[in-house]
Amino acid sequence: MGDRVLMEVANLLKETFRASDIIIRYGGDEFVVMLNDTDQERSYLALDRLQRAIDRWNAGEERIPGYKMSLGWGVAIYSRGAEFHNVLDSADRQMLERKNSSRKLTTGAMR
Repeated sequence: MGDRVLMEVANLLKETFRASDIIIRYGGDEFVVMLNDTDQERSYLALDRLQRAIDRWNAGEERIPGYKMSLGWGVAIYSRGAEFHNVLDSADRQMLERKNSSRKLTTGAMR
């Protein structure tokens, strides 16, 4: 079942992003999308498109029973001469900061 979920995620990513963008399965359930010829504002628009696609999938008939797709994300802009792993680390740190902030908000709301 896990393989089927990963395939659904991969298909959703392919349908959401442009053919010129690069989609990489980075490990486990982590994916990296490298947006070609973009800036930070357009990257947020792309993430918004992806979130809407995930929401449609979660509400749709094709949803795998018992599974809900969710998204954790970070954005980093690659500039000429930058080391790829540094750019990836930057996006990963941003994602973890968002995740930790979300947990603090959820914990605070439960008190």
